[in-house]
Amino acid sequence: MEYTQGQSTAGIPFKMLSRFDGVSPLPGLSPVVQLSKNGSALANAAGSVVAIGGGAYYVQPNAADFNTLGSLTLVATDPSGQGFADPDTSNSVVPA
Repeated sequence: MEYTQGQSTAGIPFKMLSRFDGVSPLPGLSPVVQLSKNGSALANAAGSVVAIGGGAYYVQPNAADFNTLGSLTLVATDPSGQGFADPDTSNSVVPA
């Protein structure tokens, strides 16, 4: 998905899956989300995480999450250790 540099309106969707079978969706978690901007080290997302339901979530970013052009990699972890984010997500930030 492409996002415009500096925007803060479009959420970044992701799914949390069971670490036990790798396919079952996990609702009701409080994932911690980090972003890598254009290959940089992971850093906590500035925006908040919103649960949609059925194991689907999104990060409601703030403009700081989209301030670097290039690839944008999302890594979400579950502090309880039950789940992981589906890694099948490709994002990028393009000029405004």
